[in-house]
Amino acid sequence: MQSTYPLFTALPLAAAFFNLLVTKINKKAADYIAFLAVGTLAVLAVLTAFEQPFAYRVGGFPAPWGILLVSDGLSSLMLIIVNVIAFLSVIYSIKYMTTYTAKPKYFFLERYMDSFIAELHEFVEAVRQDKQPPVTGKDGRVPVVMAMAATRSACEGRPVKLSEIEG
Repeated sequence: MQSTYPLFTALPLAAAFFNLLVTKINKKAADYIAFLAVGTLAVLAVLTAFEQPFAYRVGGFPAPWGILLVSDGLSSLMLIIVNVIAFLSVIYSIKYMTTYTAKPKYFFLERYMDSFIAELHEFVEAVRQDKQPPVTGKDGRVPVVMAMAATRSACEGRPVKLSEIEG
């Protein structure tokens, strides 16, 4: 099992690289690659629970300069938890994105998640310090009204003014 321990780092990197190459040809292949990679890691994680503790030295250098991977009871438990949750997340996200979202638009969440987290953090800090948040409720309402106008415009096949929605 010691020889498969580096796969917990190498397999996700290889799957991500392979995904970039294959999805140009077949978009559905990304789902299968993610499922197989994360499923394989979940199985390997469960198998580590039955191994004796060991240390795996990457590159042959001693610990301060090299990488030392240690597998004991706690690290095996953490590997199982992380990889099983990742596996379940992949299963859920494949079904969710297929059923409820347009997959090509999913990039929006990945691209702007950091901005959303920063905005949420600023809001929490404003509440804690009893200050005005940098983005107010009025600021947040504007894009919602715009989206509602765009949706109505698409449904009715005509231009829709923001004042029609805000009214």
